[in-house]
Amino acid sequence: MDDKTNIILVVMDVQRASNIHCYGYDKETTPNIDRIAKEGTVFLNCISPAVWTLPSHASIFTGRYVYSHGVGQSYNYKPIEKYTLTEILKASGYRTAGFCLGTHWWARYGVRDDRGFDKFDPVYYAS
Repeated sequence: MDDKTNIILVVMDVQRASNIHCYGYDKETTPNIDRIAKEGTVFLNCISPAVWTLPSHASIFTGRYVYSHGVGQSYNYKPIEKYTLTEILKASGYRTAGFCLGTHWWARYGVRDDRGFDKFDPVYYAS
């Protein structure tokens, strides 16, 4: 595991690149993301596979189009039978962790959000 490259996938709901400093925003609103970006790979182009969060996340973690996995279509989904990104990483020797604001929101739609994670915890913060 020590010789593997670290992978940090940051996914934010309703976040625009135009409001993130490392993407050119003139205000320094995202110092932690900027610090990670200096040492890692920053992708300049991203095309969302869906118009809302749940099916987009399912596509990120499965590599499948919405019509294929069915997550988010009328609040029903086809069970994801293939391995998820996190399951593949875990099987390859990576330690995997996921953190989500609040509770496991995918579970409300019948989607198991913890597949392949060694640790999956809700995160709470005070504003």
